[in-house]
Amino acid sequence: MKKFFLSALMILLTVLAILAADNKTTAKPQWPRGSVYAEFLGTSGIFGVSYDARFYQGTKFGYRVGLSYGYEFGRFDDVCARSRSDMAIQMPIGVNGLFGSIRHKLEVGAGIVPSYNVENNELPDRFNCNYFLELGYRYQRPRGFLFRCGFTAKFHYDGGYLMPFMAFGYSF
Repeated sequence: MKKFFLSALMILLTVLAILAADNKTTAKPQWPRGSVYAEFLGTSGIFGVSYDARFYQGTKFGYRVGLSYGYEFGRFDDVCARSRSDMAIQMPIGVNGLFGSIRHKLEVGAGIVPSYNVENNELPDRFNCNYFLELGYRYQRPRGFLFRCGFTAKFHYDGGYLMPFMAFGYSF
């Protein structure tokens, strides 16, 4: 199952890179170059801050890099039963595509979430890595307010789970 998700992630990243290279002539130049937002749940686990930017001015394809604090692994349906030993500092890194009008967009993304377990010293390996796929709605003004919501599918060696997300931020 791990090989399947890694293969799917690599195929998605390759397709996004190819589409980004072909998109220079058809892109809309009035789209914002970058944004900063606070994200709740989803890829960030509990809470995180991310920077999102386009690969070049006017393209639909871009990347995100963030820092977050949240659950390192496991299923979302047992979040309330967790001990604090599952908490980790995480760094979501991914690529995404935005499709739609200037303000209302469908967001599709994929990436990895390296994490460091901050509370459980008994783990033999405190570093970990999850993979994610995102699908959501993004309201983004060319300059100003940004809102994101949708679902994140997060995968780990022992399975995966689906989690909602919501984010608020500023585009520039």
